[in-house]
Amino acid sequence: MNANPSIKICILLLGILLFGGCRQPDDAVAVVPSPDNATAAAYEDLPSDVKLTLPDADSGSTLVLRAEGKFDPAVHDFTKPFEFEFKGRTHYRVRITCKPFMKDDWAINPLADITNETDSTLYVAYYAAFFNQEGHVVGVCHQTLDVEPSERPMQLASLVIDGPKERLLTATHFKIVVYESTQPIGTLPISPERAATMVGRSSKVVAKLDEVQPVVTAEGADSVVRFQTKVAFVDQVGKDRNTYLKFESVEPYQFSIDVRKRDLSKSNGEGNVHKQYSGWELDSDFERIKRTKTVWPKGHVVLLDAQGQLIACDSDMFTFVAVPEDAILSATQINFVLYEKKIERK
Repeated sequence: MNANPSIKICILLLGILLFGGCRQPDDAVAVVPSPDNATAAAYEDLPSDVKLTLPDADSGSTLVLRAEGKFDPAVHDFTKPFEFEFKGRTHYRVRITCKPFMKDDWAINPLADITNETDSTLYVAYYAAFFNQEGHVVGVCHQTLDVEPSERPMQLASLVIDGPKERLLTATHFKIVVYESTQPIGTLPISPERAATMVGRSSKVVAKLDEVQPVVTAEGADSVVRFQTKVAFVDQVGKDRNTYLKFESVEPYQFSIDVRKRDLSKSNGEGNVHKQYSGWELDSDFERIKRTKTVWPKGHVVLLDAQGQLIACDSDMFTFVAVPEDAILSATQINFVLYEKKIERK
């Protein structure tokens, strides 16, 4: 018996909906557009892969935007990125992939396209951290930039976490935080009222870390050093200084973090300073006490607050990274990993 064509269409649509509820399409995974009137609460109706926490675009001079979710690097190569979108004052399109990089290394690339459709320059600091099933850091990346008004997106091309394929394939979830401001990141807090009640009124604080015994494991011919510890910030008194944690693997090291407000400047690209200001920054102070010729170490540092939210991360150990004052001073936890890559010297 031939069914009515309209009934056939209804049955087909129902089947598509049921199938889609069990499996996401391969070519557009977790695409999550965000409404303009986003609230500070995480959306309850988002797919389980991504959870967003977005403030209202008019809620303050500095905004904090958050995204976190599950990620399977074995699935999302160059042809099948893990893709989602969100919006603050600017629009963000994130495409996360895991693919071959250089030589024998692979890379996780949380590529972000940013479109500033406002009438003025906005300042953005983008931090991304990836974790394995045990909650240990796999790797981090970050980038800070000025975003000029444009209808065309600007791409954050420096967001790369490189390493052996086997290591990167252990990543199971990610946390991303974006600070967005009308002034350079670090010059304005997210909440001026909250910042006024915190330490750091003299622009100097000391980072106190709990002593911890790092865990050293093997990763093929290489070594991995991990630890998690608590951090607290206090006003600097006299010659009080940051806590230095000493540990040893193939080489001996010491580690601390330095958080402070300092005088900064921006050039116009031709060597001429066109803007001077004071801003809060984070520096991961990582020192090789006794260098060898057979190992190349690289560390990744993640700072989290008491709720486990990403505050900032650092990986190159050579530069300060900009963070709003009340955000960085709210950090209470550090998640650290050091990879010691074995190298051959001729």
